[in-house]
Amino acid sequence: MATNFVVLDSQLTKGGIMTDSVIEWEEVSNTSDEVEWDFATDLFAEVANTLIAHNEELHEGDTWWRIEGFPLWSGGLDGIFHADTPMKLLESITVRSEWSLRYTLDPETMVLTCHLSHHDASGTFTVKAMPNPDR
Repeated sequence: MATNFVVLDSQLTKGGIMTDSVIEWEEVSNTSDEVEWDFATDLFAEVANTLIAHNEELHEGDTWWRIEGFPLWSGGLDGIFHADTPMKLLESITVRSEWSLRYTLDPETMVLTCHLSHHDASGTFTVKAMPNPDR
């Protein structure tokens, strides 16, 4: 059985910024779902590239992020991480098992609000730009 991905639904709004989308990772055998995964990650990349450009502009080229409320079995987790590509950002806000992610970008505050469901927990968390913690 191949590992592929499934888009549940997606919606684009003004300015090409996705404000409501769902992507889900699961074990499936149908290779046509790879097309759906590519479509979902391309849409996520539009959002992520907007966030990355905003972060670089705001923080002199830095691409550090603050995550608040990441859902784990033991409760919400806050932390920081570095991600300079859309896929690194996606990998940093999901888990290494099956998951479903709904995300919304507020174009005013540039805060990404996500709802992640996975085998241990589900919950809502936020991701926002932050300066390099070493400066």
